[in-house]
Amino acid sequence: MVLQRSPSEILISLSSALPAETFVQLLRKHLYPALDYLPDAEKFNISSIFEPIEHANLELANRIASIDYDGIDAKLSDKVTALCKRVKRQRRGDYDIQYEMMAEIAEVISHWLPILWIVGVEDGLEIPLVHKCLKLCHRTIIRVYDCESCADFSDIIMRMDSAVKIADKSGKIIYSARGGCYQAISWLWRDLLISSLEATSDDVQANAIIDDISEINFTNDVADQLRSGSGQLSLWT
Repeated sequence: MVLQRSPSEILISLSSALPAETFVQLLRKHLYPALDYLPDAEKFNISSIFEPIEHANLELANRIASIDYDGIDAKLSDKVTALCKRVKRQRRGDYDIQYEMMAEIAEVISHWLPILWIVGVEDGLEIPLVHKCLKLCHRTIIRVYDCESCADFSDIIMRMDSAVKIADKSGKIIYSARGGCYQAISWLWRDLLISSLEATSDDVQANAIIDDISEINFTNDVADQLRSGSGQLSLWT
């Protein structure tokens, strides 16, 4: 018997013609049992293909879960609220404590940026979520500045260089440069913009990122990153 069409052609046709949920139900009912009844050698070959994919997907799921937007949002909000209350109670003569409180906020942001880059740029996934996270980082920095602490937040974020190193999944350092977490955010925003353009022909997400860059007056910062590729080279420079 000569096959008219390959199994992959039939599956591609079905996946295009059926709703995703119906297609998955069809696979579970007809294909999965057939795969389990294959000879051991053929089952081994198929499993050897899918097990690495399963492992990679589990690692990806863990990376995405570790972004924990709600958890980081709550942590940053609590820290900024505590800082602002402290500033209102004691505007002067409280430099060391307020400096430490702001340093903790900068540290949370700095430690968050590497996983945002890996998921949004290296993996090229969850770009709207990573975009949302970068907006939270920027919004938090503005809130800290608006607290009008006796400590200088600019001085703090400029001194956070050692905590803003970003490495890819292999451990290779992708970003490490002077300028603290604020400059690192603009660098990551640049990479996310390029990633969004690479990920899909639909430029809706890219336009949303560009609109926000313009709205928060971040255009010059990101434009400088696009022109200079400052820091060590990312995957996109």
